Amino acid sequence: MLALRRTNGCAGGVQPASLPSDIATVVRDLELEPHPEGGWYRRVWASERPHRPGRERPAGTAIHYLLDAEGISRWHRITDADELWHHLAGGPLELRLSPDGIGQTSVLLGGDPATGAPAHHSVPPGCWQSARALSGPVLVMCVVTPGFVPDTFQLATEDWKPGDGTPSTVRPDWGGAPDAASPESPVN
Repeated sequence: MLALRRTNGCAGGVQPASLPSDIATVVRDLELEPHPEGGWYRRVWASERPHRPGRERPAGTAIHYLLDAEGISRWHRITDADELWHHLAGGPLELRLSPDGIGQTSVLLGGDPATGAPAHHSVPPGCWQSARALSGPVLVMCVVTPGFVPDTFQLATEDWKPGDGTPSTVRPDWGGAPDAASPESPVN
């Protein structure tokens, strides 16, 4: 079973945990499924509280998300929820952001205070985003509030990037994963 550990650095900081080079082991041990944007995922938490009384949507959800050494997630956005990315293990991750679909900025996540790479970053609702593993596989946790529902997720076509005009979006195929990213799904 995969064990994620952090070790204290010389200066008392926390260093990112390492990941095995065999991605298949990580996918198996964490019970991950292919994600429509690329990489692998599994929902690990869904609030038992609804976002609004009488509604099915949970107040929040979280997934483990894994990219391999050369992994890139397709441009996507969640139209009505904040997403907080937490670096858990592995190499640094470039989180590319485009609030307007035209310009682009990047944030380096790595959880390494010595390099200044923060362990987390928040993406506001409606902001286009794409992630890229920079040196080796990377595991993150993505927390969405209010909770993720497929109807508010937009996935750009594979060839779109910021500055290319209004993106064409496709309806993702969630691949029949047991949780299918729906609010009614059981948390494994």
